[in-house]
Amino acid sequence: MRAGADAQPTKSRVNNSQSAITFVVLVLSLAVALSGCVGLTAGPSQPNPNPLTITTSSLHDGQVQQSYQATILVSGGSALYSWSIVAGSLPTGLTLNSATGQITGTPNQSGTFPFTAQVKDSLNATATTNLSIAISPSALAVMTTSLPNGVVGVAYPATNLTASGGTPPYAWSVTTAATSFPPGLTLSSTGQITGTPTAAATYNFTVQVKDSQNATATANLSILVNPGPTLLTITTTSSQLPTGTVSTAYATNLTASGGTPPYAWSVTTAATTFPPGLILSGAGQITGTAAAAATFNFTVQVKDSLNATASASLSITINQTVWQPALNTSWQWQLTTPVDQTVNAQMYDIDMFDNDVSVVASLHAQGRKVICYISAGTFENWRPDAASFPAVVKGNAVSGWPGENWLDIRRLDILGPIMTARLDLCQTKGFDGVEPDNIDGYTNGTGFPLTAQDQINYNTFLANQAHARGLSVALKNDLDQVQALLPYFDWALNEQCFQYNECNTLVPFITAGKAVFEVEYSLSTSQFCPQANALNFNAMQKDLNLDAFRIPCR
Repeated sequence: MRAGADAQPTKSRVNNSQSAITFVVLVLSLAVALSGCVGLTAGPSQPNPNPLTITTSSLHDGQVQQSYQATILVSGGSALYSWSIVAGSLPTGLTLNSATGQITGTPNQSGTFPFTAQVKDSLNATATTNLSIAISPSALAVMTTSLPNGVVGVAYPATNLTASGGTPPYAWSVTTAATSFPPGLTLSSTGQITGTPTAAATYNFTVQVKDSQNATATANLSILVNPGPTLLTITTTSSQLPTGTVSTAYATNLTASGGTPPYAWSVTTAATTFPPGLILSGAGQITGTAAAAATFNFTVQVKDSLNATASASLSITINQTVWQPALNTSWQWQLTTPVDQTVNAQMYDIDMFDNDVSVVASLHAQGRKVICYISAGTFENWRPDAASFPAVVKGNAVSGWPGENWLDIRRLDILGPIMTARLDLCQTKGFDGVEPDNIDGYTNGTGFPLTAQDQINYNTFLANQAHARGLSVALKNDLDQVQALLPYFDWALNEQCFQYNECNTLVPFITAGKAVFEVEYSLSTSQFCPQANALNFNAMQKDLNLDAFRIPCR
């Protein structure tokens, strides 16, 4: 190479210099670009022009038990959206649709319920907002529409008025006049109706309920109060209970009134107080066959369907077996003396005072049964005990019978001891039975205001006292009370029922297996005997003075 050639660069060297410069420029340009990405550039960044935003700022109120619907709205972001509650809670009964933001349902609780709702878009951008829903109570209302009936004197069934809505607790009251509400009942502030009605009627009234916020509601109601039952009472008395006889069937019914049937009966005293062999059914019937003689004192109770009770002390006398004449029994009735003992009759009915023990014993020796005649309904001034009768019990004279007056049979306090003394004398003399005469005074002009019940009371007293002494007892005449007195008497003795066409009233005795003895004074035997025999009566013709004369029908 020449020395001159070194002073001029070659083409290769120039090209290499240009490449280096180009590389440097490129590096510097890249550095500048990179520095702009890390904020080294001079220009500012630009904001998102459509951000995700919840646009609902409040929700409307709701009411308990009323359907509710509202939608939380959103804008911006990238659909699709997803909704959720991230704090607090919705009112019970409401739900949030996660896809639509819609709140629906029926709230069942009042109050204000704050919560935070969140929405998320498809790029996971989120937005939140604080909201609340106020739920007011449902409208206050009285729910009770009808009330049970009441009964005077009976506790009213416990009843509670009911309400709904409003804000408990409630306070109740009657807003109409006090007279519109059943007397004896009260409405408490808690809504309970209690008490015992005292007057029957239909009561129309208005009740009001007030809640804790002073909201009120009213309703018109009514209560029908029916008349109450009368007081439960046992109407059977001891005097109405027939006496019994050992080894003889017994039956009677206890009776009650008032209360509310049906009734249930029981004996409340010790079992030993009730006649052995007899039982008291729940229906009030005493039945059985008595096993021992005595007077039994006991207490019975009756209970009605409302559990009201009544009690009564009663007694039943059970006697030793008394003579019971057969349906077909021949007989003689002679009240004069001396008694003709030659008459062929199975039964003799003779005067108690005018015949002593020897006459009775003599007839017994002949196989006769002997009945003692006494007047139980009249005073006879010739009797040995006439002085025992005070003037206060003596009434009008008995027509056609001098020296005889009707008695005030209501005065058992006076007549009771006199008659039982006579029965004692019958027993002492050995008689088998007794014929108490003139025991139908209530149908006659006695001078006293006697009633049918007075007569029944007196006649049953006589029958019971006779049985207590082992004496058979006859119902003398008193045809109108046959049905009532049949259980107490062992047989019947009647005068002139064929003459007065009254004999059918005595048929119940025959039906019960109890003998009927009958006399006629004016009729011939052909006028009554065929009928008497057909009825199975022991009939005969007698003279009015009841001497030994007799013509029996059989």
